[in-house]
Parts: sequence; structure tokens; C-alpha cells
Amino acid sequence: MQTLRLAFTKRAARSGRAAARAAAAGLVIVIALAGPPARATAQQDARTSFTVGTATAQRGQRAYGVLKVPAGSDAGYDIPVVVLHGARPGPVLAVLAGAHGTEYASIIAVEQLIDAVKPADLAGTLILVPIVNLPSFERIVPHLNPVDNKNMNRFYPGNPAGTQTERASAVITKDIIDRCDHLIDFHGGDLDENLRPYSYWTVTGNKAQDDASRAMVLAFGLDHIIVSSDRPKDPAASRFLENTASTRGKPSFTAEAGRSGPVDPSDAAVLVKGVFLGLKHAVRQFKAQATGGVILNTSSASGLVGGAGPRPYSVAKAAVAHLTTVAAVDVAPYRIRVNAIAPGAILTEIGGQDPVAAAERLSKGQPWPDHGMPSDIASTAVFLASDEARFITGQTIVVDGGATSDSGMEARLQRAGSWATITGMHHGTTGKKATLRRLDRQN
Repeated sequence: MQTLRLAFTKRAARSGRAAARAAAAGLVIVIALAGPPARATAQQDARTSFTVGTATAQRGQRAYGVLKVPAGSDAGYDIPVVVLHGARPGPVLAVLAGAHGTEYASIIAVEQLIDAVKPADLAGTLILVPIVNLPSFERIVPHLNPVDNKNMNRFYPGNPAGTQTERASAVITKDIIDRCDHLIDFHGGDLDENLRPYSYWTVTGNKAQDDASRAMVLAFGLDHIIVSSDRPKDPAASRFLENTASTRGKPSFTAEAGRSGPVDPSDAAVLVKGVFLGLKHAVRQFKAQATGGVILNTSSASGLVGGAGPRPYSVAKAAVAHLTTVAAVDVAPYRIRVNAIAPGAILTEIGGQDPVAAAERLSKGQPWPDHGMPSDIASTAVFLASDEARFITGQTIVVDGGATSDSGMEARLQRAGSWATITGMHHGTTGKKATLRRLDRQN
């Protein structure tokens, strides 16, 4: 390998949200310079719609869906996918992120692209996968898929009969790599990595393909490029996502921007500012109506305790809870009530394709034996918005099955059987079994 220092001054931001913005901006340039459509692209563009997984986009439209990874020796799950089918013919570009679910900058970059790119302005088709490794994201596990402890960027082209990582890789190879003309793999520096932004560019020896991929990586604009010529050449043992596309004749590269888990210190400020501006807008409307009103903010249980979620997210949600309290005092004279709901672990579709396993996993993180449901949050919101809650304001209502009430200290210190567990609501204050004695009265 060698490092190629580019002779231009533009530098991508070192991490976080700025890195995500740089990646998104670079991709816009790549889309414009990706080159003429290949024969396969022309055939796809002859269609009025383009389908990937369950997402079918009509010409000039955007569609959302999933890639379904079937169950096998372990659970299956759904990988989110968005298809933007341009208004005019052109190449098919696939952009994937989140092979490592705690590389947050890369995931956010693709999420930004979903809204930033307008299908009506697009020549060609854009396939966007914001996160491949959902189990890693959900459990905050760096590098690996915690279901089978495999790296989701090391087992391409995959195996339909293998473990979850191998089956997911096989689905991506079939449904995305084989369907696209160009591919970019986004990474973001994992929880234990502090990396400067750079790209990987693979030299295949095919001049036309290498010229196209070189133009893509230069257009992307990161000022450090690792030139790799030692990647596997066998399409049946391609190993890496980007290399799987390269061994199939598709110009591709990998981009890395972000570091160490945090997205950016300004992220929390952005989220809180958005809530603040939303509050101000609602307050103005209610004051104008002179009839009072109810404002509900969404905080999170992870904003009330440490170690329960990504740090920027937890800090932002803690700020939302306190902002709720402050705002409630300011607007109470106008009969405007302001409260927040702080959900805990709630069973939704993001939990994976196996709801039974997801429910069992969520229930283990709280004292209450049943897992939380979206209806629990909805019913809390309905109550807080009703006249029955007319005297409740400035509060953050936690809906988490007691998770934030249980510090977990006993389990961590392995104190089972000590006074900490044998006293309380079910035992005497001394921790000893009560003894009943008959007292004879004496005159």
C-alpha cells in the first residue's frame, strides 16, 4: 500500500457532523462525474421503476424499504434501503454505511443524502443503505456483529447458508452489488479509533475501470488516499464490500471520516435548538389563540442516567428534559402546559425481524417483566394532553418499566444474598425471617 497526497487544499472535516456533511458533498460531485451508463444501466433505465428489496421507486421518485436477511442458524433481520430513481437515464450508484454500527458519522452522512438528493434532479439511480449492521448499532458493539461475532466487512460475497453476517453479505451482493454500476462504502472511525479522513482506492489492473474509480475518489475530495493493489482478486473470495464490487468490474472506493463514537459536540446543541425553536413556535400559536394549550417534548430515559446510549444523544435528551422544566415555568401564566416523555426500551421494528427475541432482550434490561410497546408511549401522551392532566406541567414522565430506577449496582457488585437483596418490600428490615411468639397475659 502507499499513500497518495493530493495536490489541492480542500480538506474534509476531521470528524462527526462536519465529516458527514463533507461526505455528502463529495458524493454529489461523484454522482455528477460517475460516467456514462453501462449496458446493464441502460436496461434498468428503460424501466419506469427500479426495485431493491421491498423498495420500488418510480421514475423521478424516492422509495423506502428493506433488504430481508432470512433466518438461518441464527435470527434474520431487515436492512433499511432507500431507492432514488432519477428523472433521467444514467448510472446506478450504491452507497452503503454502517457495516460497523458504531461508526456514526458514516450512518448520518447517508441519512442526510436521503433527503439532500432530489430524484427529479438526478440522472440515474441512487441506492442508499444507511446502516448494514443493525445489531451492532442497537447494542453499541464496535467492529463486530454481536449476533455471530463476525466483522460485517470481511465475509463477502457471503453465504446464504452461513451465519447472520454471511447471509446479510450474500443479500447485499445479490440485491445491491450485482444491480449497481458504481459503489461507495462509507466508514466513520469506530469507538476505539481516532482517524483522519481518507479513502481506499483499489487498483485492479483494468485500465478503464481503474480510470473510472480514480476519477470518483479524486472527485470525492478527501486529501489522503490509500492506494491498494493487494486486495483479493477472486470474486468468490472478495472479502470486503468495496472489493466485491471491484472484482465484479464495478468502479468503487471506500471513504472514512469520523472518529471515536462522538458525532460532534455541536450535535447536542443542534438537537436542543430544534426543540427550543419548536417550543417557541407552539407558544406563539397558543398565545395568539388565548385558549391555553399542551406541548409535549420527547426526551429519553438515556438522558436521565449515564451509560445508556450514545453520549451526544444522551446529553441532548437530558437538555430536552431540563428545557421542558424551564419552558413550563415561563408559559404557565398563559395556561400552556409543557411536559416531556422519556421512553425506555420500546419494542419497534428496529428491534429486528424476530420480535420474540427482541422482546426477550429488551425485558432483560428492566425490572418490569413485560417489554415496552409504542402504545405505552402513545397512551402516556394522550393522558398528558388531556384535561385529566390539567395540573401537571414541567414534568418528564419516564416510561421505561423501571429501568432508570434500577441502578444495576447489585448485579455489578455481585451482592446477591447480601442485605441489599434480602431486605425491602418482601422481607423484614433486619433481613431475617420473622419469628412469631405467643405472649401470655399475666394479671
